[in-house]
Amino acid sequence: MAGVFCGPLRLLALEVHEELNDDGVYCSLMTGQERKDVPFATHLSCTIEMLNIRKSFDVAVIDEIQMIGNPHRGHSWTRALLGVQAREVHVCGSLEAMELVKSLAEKMGDDFELHTYERMTELVVSDQPLADYKNVRKGDCIVAFSRQDIFRIRESIERLTPFKCCVVYGQLPPETRSKQAHLFNNDDTGYDVLVASDAIGMGLNLNIRRVIFHRTQKIQDGNSLFARGGYGLAPQVTGSPREAGHPRRPFPRDRAHERVCRDAGHSGQGAAGQYVAQK
Repeated sequence: MAGVFCGPLRLLALEVHEELNDDGVYCSLMTGQERKDVPFATHLSCTIEMLNIRKSFDVAVIDEIQMIGNPHRGHSWTRALLGVQAREVHVCGSLEAMELVKSLAEKMGDDFELHTYERMTELVVSDQPLADYKNVRKGDCIVAFSRQDIFRIRESIERLTPFKCCVVYGQLPPETRSKQAHLFNNDDTGYDVLVASDAIGMGLNLNIRRVIFHRTQKIQDGNSLFARGGYGLAPQVTGSPREAGHPRRPFPRDRAHERVCRDAGHSGQGAAGQYVAQK
């Protein structure tokens, strides 16, 4: 097979699958929830966990490589990076993983080549808090870390403003998330505001003008993942909307806390995730 794309989310794998097929490139899809075998397919789009390391490819693309240090899913990126059978591997993601990936490539005897790209719009922290959801504007994305908060925020915005809201979070079925993203990205649908979880930080292409954090900390397994997350949660979310021409302005309630996250830079990944089989 000519090429494989490995991404962190079902929705991202589905997006790549649909775009390639729309462009006339036959591409199959494989995720943990669905499989679409396209006749005469030369490419495969899959979630990172579904990569078949026994199959050969000409080119492999591994997206969001900084997730290699994630304590819950990092082993899947380690497995893909070390195990994929491809003559050429393109690794995309934050620079915090650069030294680790370079070290692994050198230990495997592979060549390593780095390409960096400047962001097309400046990332600016607002000097004023939002104060009230009646102040949201067209193109805003409100990020919350629980499904309960997401639906409560949507209800508030639709009650206080003339805007309709789309909703994106991790547990939505892929087709539903794809439809919600489509409604938000297109100007003539009437859905001008997005309320989402940090799932939007995993490479989804969304026409977001301003990012607003409902909270500045996400608690997972008793740990705060926002300021010191192992894979940079704050920069991940604010840097994820990649549509050119739409400046992303984080608008958190705790502005000083957000500036700390922004100014921290790339701390670097210390180790790759490993899978340990249980006896």
